[in-house]
Amino acid sequence: MPDSPCRPTTPPGQDRRLAIVLATDEPAGACSPPCDCWTVPLCGRPAVEWLLDTVVELRPDALGFTGRAAAAVRARACARRALRPAISAGRGGLGDWSGLIVTLSCLNPLLQPAGIRRAIGALGDGEFGVVVIRSSSSECWWSPRSAACTVAAVVYAGDPGAPVTVIDAGPVESLRVDDPAERQQAEVALYQKIAVDWQRRGVLIEDPATTRIDATVRIGAGTRIRPHTELIGRTAIGSAASIGPVTTMIDTTAGDECVVRYAVCEDVTIGENARIGPFTWLRSGTRLGARTRAGSFVEVSNSVVGDDTQIPHVAGLMSADVGKGCNIAGLSGTAIFDGQAKHRVEIGDHVFVGAGTIMIGPMSVGDGAYTAAGSVLASDVPGGALASSRSKQLVREGWVAANLQDTAAADAARQNNGAAARHTNGAAARGDNGAAARGDNGAVARPDPCHAHGVSSA
Repeated sequence: MPDSPCRPTTPPGQDRRLAIVLATDEPAGACSPPCDCWTVPLCGRPAVEWLLDTVVELRPDALGFTGRAAAAVRARACARRALRPAISAGRGGLGDWSGLIVTLSCLNPLLQPAGIRRAIGALGDGEFGVVVIRSSSSECWWSPRSAACTVAAVVYAGDPGAPVTVIDAGPVESLRVDDPAERQQAEVALYQKIAVDWQRRGVLIEDPATTRIDATVRIGAGTRIRPHTELIGRTAIGSAASIGPVTTMIDTTAGDECVVRYAVCEDVTIGENARIGPFTWLRSGTRLGARTRAGSFVEVSNSVVGDDTQIPHVAGLMSADVGKGCNIAGLSGTAIFDGQAKHRVEIGDHVFVGAGTIMIGPMSVGDGAYTAAGSVLASDVPGGALASSRSKQLVREGWVAANLQDTAAADAARQNNGAAARHTNGAAARGDNGAAARGDNGAVARPDPCHAHGVSSA
């Protein structure tokens, strides 16, 4: 860690003002190629933002910056309203500062206020001294290298010859972002913290160990997060919803009481009481209204779907504007790319799209219209009309046996034809014999009604 830009010259008992210096250390060599490791994301935020949370809680009287990336870190700190007075106080440097100075490494973004206060408390009132918070990476049986010790923070209240006290940081606070393995461990620790925070606010998280919720996510009370779920970026979930299992939502807004399971949603808006999944892909630019349904193996991209519209299964809507109360049956979808440009398809309210319908854009389907199953539509359909484009069915008897000889299909066809012929002949034989038997026996067995009444039938 670089030396602090200044050291106090009066005992801390006479001046207990606090100045903090954020040091943007050069990486220790684990990052390859070299990078500003303090900018790497941890649970949706740049790593240094977690350290700035600690700085805000410590409420410094002055704030300074040192290192190659000092200007960039200062810019992020200036976005924190609570830190602006301290930044102004430290703008001219801390050369004449007579109070405490705490230098924090930006490579240890999970340093907590309690640990830093403990280090400050290790300096007795009225004494000079230096307290070093030592970061010790954990030594694991599988690691090829021994545990290394680095400096996470230094509390100065004296000169270079002042006595030095060493305090070990906790296992989480010791994690550095310039080591990829430790960076991953830091994220795991933060995800656990975030999950606990949401559970205390009334969100039910069934399996925190397999749940990933970014710090930028918002969730309403009473929502259930099921296992193997990722909520990323600016995602916002309403109240009493059920998300997961096995669901990824990126920059997505979902309304109250919606159910999303086995789905991937990116840059999507989902209305309240909607039902999504299983195995659904909602792509960017999609907006689903209230009480909509996008079922199994449904893909929707850059489309607006009105309230109460159902897309039950196996369908694809690309660049479509769909009204309310529609039903898009299975195996239906839009074809919007002509090789040069993409076009939109407009579907009105209360439209029934039959199974296997392909709508080729640009085109529109009017309110209340129906499309017949298996249709390919390339022109507009008026409201209330039935559109069909089926061709006449053609059947060529014996084609397989004549054209695909010595194949399994031909053998199956011959066997089927033989069985059908036997069935037909047997039915004919049974019909003739039965008719003869019924005719003879019936003529003998049934008495002549005329004879029965003593009247001649002649």
